[in-house]
Amino acid sequence: NATISLSFEYKRQISNHLKISLFAGLTHFSNGCSYQPNNGINIFNTGLSTTYLIGNRNSYKDLTKLMTYNKEEIKQINSRLSKKIDLEFYLGLSYGFKRVEYKQKDNFSVYNFEFYAMERVSNLSKFGIGIDLIYDETDVLVLDINENKYNFAQLLKPGIGVAYELIIGDMSFLFNMGFHPWGLDMSYGRIYNKLALKANIGEYFYGKVTLNTHFGVADFVGFGLGIRLQ
Repeated sequence: NATISLSFEYKRQISNHLKISLFAGLTHFSNGCSYQPNNGINIFNTGLSTTYLIGNRNSYKDLTKLMTYNKEEIKQINSRLSKKIDLEFYLGLSYGFKRVEYKQKDNFSVYNFEFYAMERVSNLSKFGIGIDLIYDETDVLVLDINENKYNFAQLLKPGIGVAYELIIGDMSFLFNMGFHPWGLDMSYGRIYNKLALKANIGEYFYGKVTLNTHFGVADFVGFGLGIRLQ
């Protein structure tokens, strides 16, 4: 089982001693659909808090005012800041498994081919688009039960969406919200969400663990490797 918690917090200093905070968040409990039942439980929370500082705030020095640059150094800094940041491309493949029935003994495999085009907008953030191509063995089960005719190409589910990456050193969190334009089995819906923990392996490779959901309902957990291109 896994617990994932996301929250957003806004803080404001009211006075030298008093600070107020407003926060809202979502906590997701799930086994990633690896066993049934338990597709996921979502808990929304929000609140207001205050912090009171006893005593006086320590005085500090603004170190930026102590730093001196000559004209040539300032020119070089401005040139680096104004330089256009090239796009980064991710190409990866992940494998996951899932169960769709209670006390089911066999796992169904899920394969996810992915492509991302990301642009860094700050030291901590990247925005971009993601393209997925998913093959889910449970689609075969559903279509066979309904006696639908199909070929292999029709079992592939393409997806396209927007992505955001929060960078923390050599690791990052990658968020994706996408849409399946077509697919024979849309039992979970066309909108999907992906939350991934990504770790860089050297300069060009990365590993990733991804939770795939549909509006908070777990679909599968994928484990993958990829390559980063520039």
